[in-house]
Order: sequence, then structure tokens, then C-alpha cells
Amino acid sequence: MKTINPSLDYNKNMELGRTKTIMETLYHNLKKDDDKHNKTVIETLVIKARTSDEEVFFNLLGDVCDYIYQEKVKSDSVKTLLEPFDEEEDLDCVIIMLCRDFVTSNQITKYIVQKLRYLSDIISMLSLLFYKKNESNYSLVAENLLYSYEHKLTNEDIESLMENMKTYINDSKDRHTDVLIKYLESKKTFNSDKYEAPYWISLSEGENISLLSSIPVGETYDAKELVKYDKLPEYIESFFYEFVSKDKRDDDDDKSFFYKDLPENIKESINTFLMVSNEAESKEAKVKIGTPERVWGPINRIVGRDCCSGPKGKGPCRMLLCECLEGEDDEELYDPSVGMTWFTGKCDGCNGFIPDLSHAIRFPHRHGGWKGCYCSFECLLSEPPYIIEDEENILLNIMKQNINHIGIMDRSSFC
Repeated sequence: MKTINPSLDYNKNMELGRTKTIMETLYHNLKKDDDKHNKTVIETLVIKARTSDEEVFFNLLGDVCDYIYQEKVKSDSVKTLLEPFDEEEDLDCVIIMLCRDFVTSNQITKYIVQKLRYLSDIISMLSLLFYKKNESNYSLVAENLLYSYEHKLTNEDIESLMENMKTYINDSKDRHTDVLIKYLESKKTFNSDKYEAPYWISLSEGENISLLSSIPVGETYDAKELVKYDKLPEYIESFFYEFVSKDKRDDDDDKSFFYKDLPENIKESINTFLMVSNEAESKEAKVKIGTPERVWGPINRIVGRDCCSGPKGKGPCRMLLCECLEGEDDEELYDPSVGMTWFTGKCDGCNGFIPDLSHAIRFPHRHGGWKGCYCSFECLLSEPPYIIEDEENILLNIMKQNINHIGIMDRSSFC
């Protein structure tokens, strides 16, 4: 085959972008199994592309990848054709370029990765990507790499990457790594051997999946009996007095935490907790099965309306059921046909895996309803969806005592 000088009419061809003419230039100049000659050809083309603009450079790289795929070029020759595209002839950097800048299809990139014998392993590549991500979306480029390597990250892989990220942060002083950490945490899989179930779940004798269809969530707002606050035990004020901040307790002029001044939904939560607690204690310290509190979680009713995600849109807001606040940021009404949206299987605090919704707790809003998905009280308090003030402290402590005292029916055994 006649070899032509790759510089002939090259600038004109490059101005046309990725065209048949440029591909023909490659075919006419590259010789099968002559790596030395081919490297010289590619080096010449790359030099000319770099003197033009970025688009021309990436178009050339894409055409070379197409050539490799179409001609089923052998491994050593692939190396020869791609090395010149990195100034230090680092193939790892070239592959990251393919995944990051979308110069060719994922299928072709995968073919090239599978052909090459000189690439680093996937963990090294993902670690290198910390430095080479530029302005790109790390998770998107990482997914392209994982596809090309045909690799699924293990929890051990993720731990290694987290350690390598510490080195990257120290080297680069990059403090904007929250997105990277969140992505890696999201790739973790559930390990039942290492999972420690929360202390509040249990499965009492007689509790089973049928309770999910037979236990009511509670009365509708219109039908519920109004709470007789004046008949509550006299010690009620001391019950929530300890929940407010110390400076408020010591301030005689500040009566904001007094029971009579609390919002109606908080009063009802206190009353419900005391009533349920008394019932539980009257059963000879045995957990009473089949209660709405164990099946659906604590109440935090929104005054004046029923829960949007209750049965037929009726009943109080229960921790394991309520969707009233989940769409508030999007200003969209809850659509029952969509089903449950609040339980994501991940903790909003640590991003840890939560295997079942009965293992999750949520944040009670001061005006009623529930928000978020957390694996522990520690995570809920460290990353709350709302500012925690006196009213929130009261609700959180009622909720915690309710769960400590009554517990939640473990649904994970039903799955």
C-alpha cells in the first residue's frame, strides 16, 4: 500500500472535523504491524492537532479509536496508536480522557480497555481520576470506567478509594470533595454479616405481615376525640421541661416551654405518648402487639388535616407512613400511585445502608408531619432537615421515649 505524507492537506482535513477524509488519511498512512512507522504518523498528526484547537484534537483521537475498533487492532499496536495523545505517553490518562471527554462511544472505549495489557487496575484508575477529573462529573466518568473494566465496586474497593482520597486532598488541598464522598458511599452494598440492627426493632410473638393490612393508623382529624388537656397528669410539665435547653430552664421570664403554650400537635403527641405508655405498663411490662405505634411508628399530626399518604388520605401522620413533607421542596402534591418515596434505603446523615423502613427513623416537624430517613438518632441530630429549637427538642424526645418504651415491629423478617 502506498504511504502518503500525513502532513499533506492535513490542515484542510482537520478543519472539516471528523470526516471520511480524515479517516481515509489514517487508512492511507497507517501500515499493518508496523508500529514504529504508525507511531510516527500519529505523533505527526497529534502535533498538528494540538496547534489547532481542542475540538480538532479530540476529533483525531475519536477517529483513531474508531480505526482501532474497525480494524480490530492487536494489543501492542493499540498502545502505539494511543500513547502519543498524552504528553507523557501515559495510557491511563488517555483512557480517562476517553471516558471523561466522550470522544468515542462507551462500547469502543470498553473494547480498547479490554484489548490493552498495560493499563492500571480499576482502583488505581478511579484514584487517578481524583486528579484528572478537571471540571467533569466524577461519578459519570467513574461509571464509564467501571463499564469499560466490567467491574462492580465492592465495599473493600470503596474503603481503598476513601483512603486514596485522603492522599488526594492532602496533595491538592481540594476541600470540595463532598460530591465524591457521597458518590462512593452510594456505591456501598449491604453486608448482612456486618450490619447491626437498631435497638428499637423487635418482633413479638403474634406479630406478622398481616398487621400491615389490619392495624389502623389512627382516627381521622374530623373524627378524633379532642384531647382533654386539663385532665392530663400534673407531672406533665416536668415531662417536657427537661427537654428544653438549660438556658431556657433557668430563665424565669421565658415561659415558652410551658405546656399550655405549646402547639396543638405537640400537645397531642405528648398526650398520645402518655396514653400509650400507660397502656403498655398496664400489661405487666410486656410489649403489646398489634398497636399502631409499633406497626406505623409515633404520631405527629398536622393540625387541621389528615395525612396525605394515610389510607385513602385519612388518619394522622405516622413516622413510617407520612409523605406530607417529602415533596415540599418541589411544591408538588403527593401522588398515591407513586407509592412510598421517603424511604430511600440510605441514611440522610451518614449515607449508610438501611435494609428496611422499620429500621429507619425520621424528623418530626414542629407543625406536624415527618421528614427524612435516618439510621440512628445520632445521624438525625447531626444532619437534621430543619433547625432544632425548643419545640423540635420536645418532639424529638417524645419520639425517642415512645420508641424506647414501645419499640417498632421489625418488618425485615417479612421480606
